[in-house]
Amino acid sequence: MNIKKITSKVTSNNFALYTNVFLLLGAFIYYFIPSEFNLYASEKTLNIFFKIALVGIVLVTFADIWLKRKVLFKNIDKIRVFFLLFASTIVMIYPYKHKMVLGLSIVLFSLMLVYGLHKRQYIGFHIIMKSLLIFILFVFASIFWATNTSEAFKHIDYFVLFLAVPLLSCFYRWKKEEIYIFIYPVFTAFLSLLSLNVIAYVCLVKYHQKPLFSFLSFSKSYLAPATNHYEILRWSETFHQSIIGWGLFIVGVLGYWLYKEKKQKLISIEHISLYAVLLACVSFMIQARVAMIGIVFFTGLFIWVELVKKINSRGRIFIYTTIITILGILGCYWIFTETPYFNDEIRHTMNNAAIQFFPQHFWIGGGANYEIEVIQSVNYEFNKLHNIFLSAMVNQGIIGLILLLLFHFYAIYTGIKYEHLLGIYVFLAFLIFNLTEDVLGYPICGLFFLFTLIPFEKEQINQIQK
Repeated sequence: MNIKKITSKVTSNNFALYTNVFLLLGAFIYYFIPSEFNLYASEKTLNIFFKIALVGIVLVTFADIWLKRKVLFKNIDKIRVFFLLFASTIVMIYPYKHKMVLGLSIVLFSLMLVYGLHKRQYIGFHIIMKSLLIFILFVFASIFWATNTSEAFKHIDYFVLFLAVPLLSCFYRWKKEEIYIFIYPVFTAFLSLLSLNVIAYVCLVKYHQKPLFSFLSFSKSYLAPATNHYEILRWSETFHQSIIGWGLFIVGVLGYWLYKEKKQKLISIEHISLYAVLLACVSFMIQARVAMIGIVFFTGLFIWVELVKKINSRGRIFIYTTIITILGILGCYWIFTETPYFNDEIRHTMNNAAIQFFPQHFWIGGGANYEIEVIQSVNYEFNKLHNIFLSAMVNQGIIGLILLLLFHFYAIYTGIKYEHLLGIYVFLAFLIFNLTEDVLGYPICGLFFLFTLIPFEKEQINQIQK
């Protein structure tokens, strides 16, 4: 009887966890035993392995969801379950082939709009989405004072789909239990994806006779001259370490929130611990510096949240928060300017150029694609400044920057007011990425904002009762 209980617990609650632990242990044992076989010795073998591994991740994820279906789907409308699973699937695809996100998001948003109109469940704009909509409309308006309007529109055409986010928010408000369906499947899939990256790394360093912990050298070329860290990402068509690293990072943040909310019924401390360790290792393995910074930042944030729960004085909370914020800003400034590993001279040059060009079009900016002219002035060929605030500053001027800051203010203020930690976590995770890559307006951004930014129904009711 005891054996049956143990078996049932393993299969129902920890199937994905133990599957990954088993595979990781196998990889580490393989590193230390003599063997002539290696995946990286043959291009064909490597490609077959990655295809099988990705299919395996899908199967493990599906099996894990099926085992927990009674916890996930209880008393939730089937159509809404479909929308949430569809959105979760799109996020899963993001690290593998991020260009597919656009087409799939169009399908999802279209279905959600049709269903919302059919049900006549118009709710209205939330202040967060209203401020976002105003900023988006001003971004489109900046096309008309650009030097070349057709090129300006091409530069920001991805914002067209982003318009759907505030519009769809008028028809949907999510319950906390519904968002579990959005988070859990992708968390399970990415846990396995992290394991795949570690296994690929182990095979790569063994093949090139490198130390197992080479990734901790704080060197961008830690595998040179034999190979480079991009070989670990051969499973992905995205093939961009920042996009992949950040995707894995934000899902880890969502998983932590779900762990705290559901009290181990879906995600246990073992899940979170394994995910955190693997995420930290993979961030160094693939050189995803944005994920490294995010891990440090959110570790501090999670500790701060737990401390605040034990402090009754709002004055002390304000003082501690101010001190931590100042130290965090100074720490980030020092990291980006004084450490060779994180210092990026190209970004510094472009940022300085943006600041110098800003006064020339102070109020409304130089137009939707003006940042390209700024970048070309310092002899680079990028199409973005990779910083959302600098882009808004030069493209839409001080007015655009203020509108963008208002959106950020309402998102954070609303999250604090209604104690909506998920919204704060997601928004800050995107803020980190927007400061380094500028993804505001992209479909992946729209998915997370639509499902997580607005406080849940129960949170708003509780705040009114207080």
